[in-house]
Amino acid sequence: SCPSLLVLPLANIHEVSGDCGGSGHGGRDEMRAATLALAVSRIVDRYADGEVERVVRLGGRFSAMVLMPSTITLESRRDGDVVSYRVMNAEGALAISHGFVVGVS
Repeated sequence: SCPSLLVLPLANIHEVSGDCGGSGHGGRDEMRAATLALAVSRIVDRYADGEVERVVRLGGRFSAMVLMPSTITLESRRDGDVVSYRVMNAEGALAISHGFVVGVS
């Protein structure tokens, strides 16, 4: 199937404070989680009719940072019940690579 391309603004996701409960990451974990959540939410909306309970597994590799406010680009491709995806940050670097969502058929 043809890949789907979607550009998503991240301005509405809350700013993360520098204090992450002592993790020392200065908000990185929260921004990674927000980027992943936004990407997977859009994939579920598009390929699973918004039915998140159909997802049985998901994953991906966090690569580059996404700064706030920002815009990300989501590229996805469906093959059966698996959607492969990647997310690029505003600079075009891979923020999430080797992404997959299983159970979207």
